[in-house]
Amino acid sequence: MKQAAILAAGLGERSRCYQALNGLKLPLETYLLADAVDALNLLVWFQSEDGQKNQNRPESVFETLVSGGKEKTITGFASKEEFEAWAKEIRNG
Repeated sequence: MKQAAILAAGLGERSRCYQALNGLKLPLETYLLADAVDALNLLVWFQSEDGQKNQNRPESVFETLVSGGKEKTITGFASKEEFEAWAKEIRNG
């Protein structure tokens, strides 16, 4: 148990365990980049005719990452046969 804690403490910010423990769906870097894109989009929008009229404000990439989108479902399989049956079902629609 102590060894697991030591190993977990050494994980980087991009590891899935670190992200899960900190409630992040994506790496922190991704959130920061999305926020930077939002700021740039707003600066460009403010200079446009729509920005002057306060119309058609660009959607926030950051908000989409935080609240929108579908959550990934992780599926496990007990055997190779179960996986192949699932994959066949997916391929056939």
